[in-house]
Amino acid sequence: MIRLLRLGGLTVVVGCISGLLSLLFLHALQWATDTRIGTPWLVWLLPIAGFVIGLTYLRFDAATVSGTTLVVEQSRSITDGIPTVMTPLIFSGATLGHLVGASVGREGVALQMSGSMADTLGRFATLSRDDRRLLVVASLAAGFGGMFGVPVAGVLFALSVSQSRRPLALVVSSMATACAWLTIRQLGYNHHQFPQLADPGWSASLLGKLIVLGILLGLVGRVYLVAVSAASKLLAHSFRWLPVRTAVGGAATLVLIALVGRDYLGLSLSLAYDSMVGIRADWFDPILKMLFTVVALASGFVGGEMVPLFVIGATSAAALAPILHLPIPLAAALGFGAVFAASSRTPAAGVALATELFGWSAFLPAGVVLAAARLSLGRSSLYSERGVVPAISATPIQ
Repeated sequence: MIRLLRLGGLTVVVGCISGLLSLLFLHALQWATDTRIGTPWLVWLLPIAGFVIGLTYLRFDAATVSGTTLVVEQSRSITDGIPTVMTPLIFSGATLGHLVGASVGREGVALQMSGSMADTLGRFATLSRDDRRLLVVASLAAGFGGMFGVPVAGVLFALSVSQSRRPLALVVSSMATACAWLTIRQLGYNHHQFPQLADPGWSASLLGKLIVLGILLGLVGRVYLVAVSAASKLLAHSFRWLPVRTAVGGAATLVLIALVGRDYLGLSLSLAYDSMVGIRADWFDPILKMLFTVVALASGFVGGEMVPLFVIGATSAAALAPILHLPIPLAAALGFGAVFAASSRTPAAGVALATELFGWSAFLPAGVVLAAARLSLGRSSLYSERGVVPAISATPIQ
């Protein structure tokens, strides 16, 4: 009983601190985005910012370059633990990346800060390895659920990626994500409200179209995983020193900006919003957003890939909707989380995410799309092993 009470108390602390850290980064992200848009010349600093980010990671703790994959690994089995320095590194690195326009996400920041803080707290409280692991699982739920305002999806995401099936993992995850979500809400932050889906009106034809949409979105996810892995290996082989590699990624992004413009910098959530209201369904949007994201992440910019995959999924589905004779807003909403959930092997979290963001009418359609997408994508996963993004290698020049 003493052990459970102690673990429960620490879980509440983890949830509240995770909420505070996520809120702090959300404000930093808004400042960075607004500043970049208001100061267009900042994008020319991409190579310099990349070099600084790479050098900082290399200088302080090479283990932290594994990022979210490291946190997921430790949620499955505590081995080396999660470095405390990961919190300031990911916060500063992601903020700087967004300030200059790197196409990275924000969930990696929440998951890494939350996981680092939780494991540091667990070590300080001299918890057993098993209880430290449970605390890291709870931190994943808090980071995900708090950052996006989807507590149920946060719990399912944490349980899925950590491969936890114990009732106690469910309890601590639920407690932590509830605390994080409530902390953010009580401090006055309101997450973006998405348009609610109407009842699509079920028919055999609609079911078939949703299955086809899911299969195609799964293939999009597979293309992304192959692309980021291939680009990571190529850049790691060509530029062995991390700071140079990240600077090259920044320079490559500048070339892309010169060719196609700035719509694909940063989060690019406006592309997804425009798709959901049916005013944009260009076939090249997901291709270009994927290209910008692969360049940024494979070269070593930090922040995460969930939001870029949200945008890739929504724009891909919107482009496919006319071909499948589906309403563009419906397809875009279903595609929003489908590519990420399929790629991370968290379909249940994807269904919960769609339901929490778009209403109960999204529950069954999202389930159909996610099931088809997961089967289509195969065994690949974003978080399968620490080497999933080998480009973030800390190997110095020989």
